[in-house]
Amino acid sequence: MSINAVGFGSGYYSGSNVLSEETRRKLRALGIDPSTVASEAQAQILIAKAQNIQAVQKTVKTNAQNSCTSEQELRYKAKMLALKIGVSIKNETPLEEILKLISAKLEQLSEDTDSKPQKINFINACKEELAQISNQYSVVKQNVNAVYASMNFNADINKMILGL
Repeated sequence: MSINAVGFGSGYYSGSNVLSEETRRKLRALGIDPSTVASEAQAQILIAKAQNIQAVQKTVKTNAQNSCTSEQELRYKAKMLALKIGVSIKNETPLEEILKLISAKLEQLSEDTDSKPQKINFINACKEELAQISNQYSVVKQNVNAVYASMNFNADINKMILGL
């Protein structure tokens, strides 16, 4: 084997030639520098993670139209609803627990109705308000999860770039 053959062989296994052209295009489209990826398998993992994150972010953007700006607003709305139906809430009670308490109280009130239309309408209105708050809270949680997913993705890319 000649020296030129060895030189050519080592060039063949360099990071730039390991990836297929299609994989390089996908990486670039996702904003990932192909020169930071060491193998085709690593590139495929990065592509899958980036596509999952994009899907989550797309869902979050779609759901964001119906969302509140913060968990604190939802907490305030839930406390007001709890006061309306007679549930006492402590300041340190988590929002998820508040929603469970409200739901339990509404179920109790539904069982105790005397078929009075006003009482039934009031309970149904409260259930609708609870459903809205719950839906908005799930959107807030999705947003938080999307941020964590993005942070994890960035950490993975940084680890690969640094060779960790």
